[in-house]
Amino acid sequence: MPQAVPSQAKPGAPQATQAQDVQRPPQETGDPEERGFLQESEVPEEQALSQEEEARLQAQARKHEQKVRRSRRTRVVLILVIIVLLAALGGLGYLGHTLLFDSHTEEPVLTDPSKIISTPIEDEKNTDKAVVSATTIPDLSGLFGLDVTEAQAFLGYDYILTKVERAKDEDNSKVEQLAVFVYQPHSSTGAPVGSFTMPSIYLSLDKNGKVIQVLYRSSFEALGYQSASFGSFIQTQDMLFNVLRAAGVTPASSFEFPSVTSEEYTVYVDPEADILRIWKEEYTFAGPSDSGSAPTTWQVKLSYDYGIAGVTLASNNRPDQRLITISLR
Repeated sequence: MPQAVPSQAKPGAPQATQAQDVQRPPQETGDPEERGFLQESEVPEEQALSQEEEARLQAQARKHEQKVRRSRRTRVVLILVIIVLLAALGGLGYLGHTLLFDSHTEEPVLTDPSKIISTPIEDEKNTDKAVVSATTIPDLSGLFGLDVTEAQAFLGYDYILTKVERAKDEDNSKVEQLAVFVYQPHSSTGAPVGSFTMPSIYLSLDKNGKVIQVLYRSSFEALGYQSASFGSFIQTQDMLFNVLRAAGVTPASSFEFPSVTSEEYTVYVDPEADILRIWKEEYTFAGPSDSGSAPTTWQVKLSYDYGIAGVTLASNNRPDQRLITISLR
């Protein structure tokens, strides 16, 4: 049999190989930016939506955080304001308590009350007859057993409560507080009347806040007295009884009006000096009352004060201060 002769390739013709069966990857063509745009355009729509939702949630989170910070700042400011208000209220409360119950290391004693500043009146007439205006002296005996509020109502609006403080009395251990009232009358226009020492009342209170002692102090002028010598006052029995009657006290039948000499009521600046100068003229009447209840004892002290420099003759000089003091126990 004739044998097949393999065909020989023609010169210049390409030879087929197994590599021809392997497909080559497609060649990328075109501009790189254009290729990127094509890749981005191929992002799924669900992924784009999820990115928008995430951005929205982040914005909401930032807003919520801002609100929380603002709320925290507001709470801090409110707390500070409340603290300041509480501190102010506490300060006002302490100030009120201090004014009402002013306690001191040295407790005041009823027998030595604080002095009331006074200015003598400008016009006085000399007269030998003394007349007391009993209406200006309240019923002091009616104050016993009352508390401060009741005493204020009893005395009326012309008496102003100026002080309530802890106190002690060397002669009465039951005294624990002292309440001070000052007489401040007003005219129809509301202006204070008088320029002399106005009456003042010192009430001693026990542990229950009840009045157990009364001390009353006033100038002669406030009680309607005109100028007169000291001797004429202490020798006038009716004057003493009028004062006690106005205070609601009747002396016991055993009381006898004393006869007093000038040596008993004159106080000199220097008793040993060659020229004697009168500093004060003062005398105290005292005795029991006829009441079976408080007050059981009374004292009325009359005093002319000429100043520490003194005067050589009291009858030719006007005293700096003339006082009447009534003490009921």
